[in-house]
Amino acid sequence: MLQDALKKALAGAGPAGLVAQAPPPDAPAPAPAGAAALPGPEGSPWLEQLARHRSVPAGASVGRLRQETDQLVKELDKSGNTRAARELAQARDAYLKKRESEAWALVKARWAELELPERLYRRLKTEDDLPVDRVLEKLHTRRASTFAGRAPEPVLAWLREKA
Repeated sequence: MLQDALKKALAGAGPAGLVAQAPPPDAPAPAPAGAAALPGPEGSPWLEQLARHRSVPAGASVGRLRQETDQLVKELDKSGNTRAARELAQARDAYLKKRESEAWALVKARWAELELPERLYRRLKTEDDLPVDRVLEKLHTRRASTFAGRAPEPVLAWLREKA
């Protein structure tokens, strides 16, 4: 009896709830969650200026690009090309500032979805030891939904935990 039901379900003759259907090919892909939703540096003025001086590996992380930029700024300063060093540093800082503000906007949206205390959100923004990327990643895990409506201290302790 169970085998018959499974055969019918697999054949598409079973109840509608048991039949898996693929999304239509023109359906939009689901939006990425967490830090993946943040824009990459590709096409930014920062990467364009960095590429003028060095080859930039495709798909490099923001951290690696930041380190390479720091090293190049020091080299340009040493060689006397302070203007290029300053422009590169300013382009990097502008990109990172924009990325951070977009990350905080995503954190705030997810914070509201989870109905976490607004006061704790404001406190998080002033914390220096909690990078916004880590907060964003943690808020898009299954465990985040278990903290809805809880006191601020357990939520803060969870966000401070190392992965």
